[in-house]
Amino acid sequence: MRTSPRAIYSLDYLRAITRKNPGPRHEAEPKNSALGYVRPGRSYRPGSRRNAPIRVSRVSVAPYDRLGRGYSRVRQPDPRIAAQIEAALGSARTVLNVGAGTGSYEPGGREVTAVEPSAEMIGQRPPESAPVVQASAEELPFADRSFDASLAVLTVHHWANLAAGLAEMRRVSRERIVIVTFDPEALAELWIASDYFPEILSLKRRSEATSSELAGLLAGATIEPIPVPRECTDLFFAALWGRPEKLFDAEVVRPMWVWQSISEEARRGGRERLRADLESGAWERRYGHLRALPSLDVGLRLVSVPCAQPESEG
Repeated sequence: MRTSPRAIYSLDYLRAITRKNPGPRHEAEPKNSALGYVRPGRSYRPGSRRNAPIRVSRVSVAPYDRLGRGYSRVRQPDPRIAAQIEAALGSARTVLNVGAGTGSYEPGGREVTAVEPSAEMIGQRPPESAPVVQASAEELPFADRSFDASLAVLTVHHWANLAAGLAEMRRVSRERIVIVTFDPEALAELWIASDYFPEILSLKRRSEATSSELAGLLAGATIEPIPVPRECTDLFFAALWGRPEKLFDAEVVRPMWVWQSISEEARRGGRERLRADLESGAWERRYGHLRALPSLDVGLRLVSVPCAQPESEG
């Protein structure tokens, strides 16, 4: 596993942004003179493991430690989706990317800090990507209002405690929170789920991270659709809406958490039906028109939330 030399913070930077008073939940954790508090059982010694990410808070079990092999090869950021995210971030100069994975959609021209729980995903981050702290969304190791904006792209459905993670994003953000998520109801009309893999829709409906649910937890949120291009370079499952053949590509489907979360029987049965329909021409007769569309609304949503400014004293 390769980890970028830039995946580690300078000690001066961590001194400045690591939470100074982490509170009772850290009382049992060992102190480190440079970092304040570190993960139980792990300490950081200056000059040691320089290619490893700093771990400064408890890390929940990361699903992509198991699923993430080969993720960066098939999940390349799509520039059209990236442009919409960039626009939502506005004038933010400093950005915290929560659940950052391999670094997709980290905005250029800004000072980005990444948080990612999975060592597997951290190991796939390219050398030029932002520095990363191995930590969980529910316990961000930064002082209040440390960043202009915080960003979370296709990650909130993995969080152990959605409300806690959102509260942490709000706590560390001065100006704005930007989240990209999925609304499952749009998937109900997409052939992938409706005709071949209905278990995916059931799984998405249980995720409790739709745009409306996020808006209910984040006052002042606005929601906008993100159209997914037909030739989207980011090969998440719904991005294959006009390319059914890719569902037979093991490299493409292996890192998909929805694919790995449904049963082997469901995967095999859906593929058999899809293969038969492609060979008979039934898929083309029903859905061939999709191949001519430039983009489609498959339920991808952008949630943007302004952060209230604290009242002035006096």
